[in-house]
Amino acid sequence: MEEDLTAIGKTYVAILSSDMRGPLERRSAATWEMAFVKAKLLLDAAERRRDWWKGEIVSVAVSQSEQ
Repeated sequence: MEEDLTAIGKTYVAILSSDMRGPLERRSAATWEMAFVKAKLLLDAAERRRDWWKGEIVSVAVSQSEQ
């Protein structure tokens, strides 16, 4: 028997984070596609940052918002 999955929220979020500092920047988006556009922009911003620590792991995640 299959269960219907309920969405967490109606909007999406792209989050730039690191393993040493946690979430650094977050961008809200109305659609899944726009969340990926914003994730790419966060990656561009991460590339320009000069304050990364040696060995720091940086990531970008796209998910449904919690609201």
